[in-house]
Amino acid sequence: MKMLVVRGLCKEYRRGGGTFYAVRDAAMSVGDGDFVCISGQSGGGKSTLLNMIAGLLEPTSGSITSGGRELAGMNDYELSLYRNERIGYIPQGQSILPNLSVIDNVLLPFYLYKKTGDPTGRAMTLLDRVGIAHLAEAYPAHLSGGELKRTAIARSLINSPKMLLADEPTVDLDPRNAEEVMKIFSDISRDSAAVILVTHEANSARWVARRFSMESGILKETT
Repeated sequence: MKMLVVRGLCKEYRRGGGTFYAVRDAAMSVGDGDFVCISGQSGGGKSTLLNMIAGLLEPTSGSITSGGRELAGMNDYELSLYRNERIGYIPQGQSILPNLSVIDNVLLPFYLYKKTGDPTGRAMTLLDRVGIAHLAEAYPAHLSGGELKRTAIARSLINSPKMLLADEPTVDLDPRNAEEVMKIFSDISRDSAAVILVTHEANSARWVARRFSMESGILKETT
């Protein structure tokens, strides 16, 4: 069974008296351990597509099936549970809560829905994996851009997701930090989690196994 199957996906908006397609008839399938990059210029529909896959945005038409279940059949609670249990999501921009320490930011998704066990050990393991275990008790105001991004990555992995979605995760990072972040994603895909990366940066795309381009809402797989 494929981790993700997208068929005929469209998202349209009314603008200036006409119809504007942010995503037009997109199709793709992603398996366990796939490392997929969707590249293209800003405004091409990449983030819209990722938000629909995450269940944050409802398609105008088409279907998204994850783990054998179609997202269109889920209610709000089921979609929230899907995001919490099956996917890790790293949104574009800054998403770390300033009033929580690094480790509490990482732990937050674990406590959104009732689960068993003590996640603190896993959180520390993840922080060590992304190279910031020494900052566990620090607050976001004292972190660099690269450290904040690493915190977001660790947080996205706390519930052992089957699929990781990352929207422009290396934007505004210096080349060294960008390379280190991409290596983390590569390692995650080797652990059998599917990774879908959205970026407009050409250097990031060289890490991935499968490449797609997206322009004017049209998604195409490239070689």
